[in-house]
Amino acid sequence: MIVPGPIQGTGPGPLFTSHAFGRQRPDKRLVAASVWKIVRQYGAKVGVRAWPHGLRHSAITEVLELTNGNIRAAQRFAAHSTPAITGRYDDNRIDIAGDMAGLLAKRIADARKK
Repeated sequence: MIVPGPIQGTGPGPLFTSHAFGRQRPDKRLVAASVWKIVRQYGAKVGVRAWPHGLRHSAITEVLELTNGNIRAAQRFAAHSTPAITGRYDDNRIDIAGDMAGLLAKRIADARKK
């Protein structure tokens, strides 16, 4: 059973707040365990294994895809401190390491033929 989800705030502060009764944070911000549980429940409802960081990772990879690999745009979107961190997500989009290994293997095979 999925409990009612969070209510989106309208002013400054947390993006989503809890409307649960009982023990909660004074600012009504959702705690990490609640976010995890909500994402898992909705994922299960549509038949996928989902977790919060997985959604973040997918969003960053999709931004890279939509911008044809614009690392700076994705870095800003992800709030990463350096482009190098964002670059890790780009290798999930296109298999750069695998492509380079294939080129090297071809070069070695060609050299052996000579």
